Amino acid sequence: MNTKPDLPADAAPRSHNREAAISTDLIEFRMAWWFKLYVFGVSTMCLLTGCEPQQEKSKYWCQKAIRVSCNGKRIKIS
Repeated sequence: MNTKPDLPADAAPRSHNREAAISTDLIEFRMAWWFKLYVFGVSTMCLLTGCEPQQEKSKYWCQKAIRVSCNGKRIKIS
């Protein structure tokens, strides 16, 4: 009994050589030199006064301090 499916005479077994798509994008995150000092200062003042920092101001300075680039082109963080 033949268990292989019947193939036409001109059909040869095909190998499936698929090339994997490799992404070569470079995403780079950098932090301004003063950002650690800013966070330390805000944290210290929060501990001393017992107050919470203003989120709008903190977000503004975080966006200024953290820089993102993709393949050398700057991306704005929103």
